[in-house]
Amino acid sequence: MQASIVISVFALCVSIASFGIAFANFRRDRGQVKAECRFTTGYEDQDPHLRASAVNSGRRPIVLRMWGGTDKAGVWAETMLRYEEGGHRLGEHERIEFTLTAQDVLCFAPDGDDVHYADLWFENTLGRRHPMKGAKAALRELFRDVPPAPPSLG
Repeated sequence: MQASIVISVFALCVSIASFGIAFANFRRDRGQVKAECRFTTGYEDQDPHLRASAVNSGRRPIVLRMWGGTDKAGVWAETMLRYEEGGHRLGEHERIEFTLTAQDVLCFAPDGDDVHYADLWFENTLGRRHPMKGAKAALRELFRDVPPAPPSLG
């Protein structure tokens, strides 16, 4: 092989590798939320509940405005996080964690109907929703012994 072809192939490989590294840094340089939800049976003095958490795995800070849920019909409702401050700020590798009881995950939609959550999520200030991993199974476990809600007549 000629030396010019070898040098050209080597330069192409270096440029592709540098593009891959730059793209990986670009992806990592933004705020990324990893959210999860787990069912906990509770202790002697506690009822069964859910543990919801979110962590910012990116480099840039992100502000979570609310947590909420969606029922099986797609109706959703939300609860603001730190309303006075405009949300909960998560810096690099910071975490928010809280407990949700059965009463916390049963709420009213803006139209007045009851919303029985089938899935949970966090929403940031840009309006992007970050689904909680494991929320569907945790909600089913939390309401395993609770009869289903009656259908709405509205």
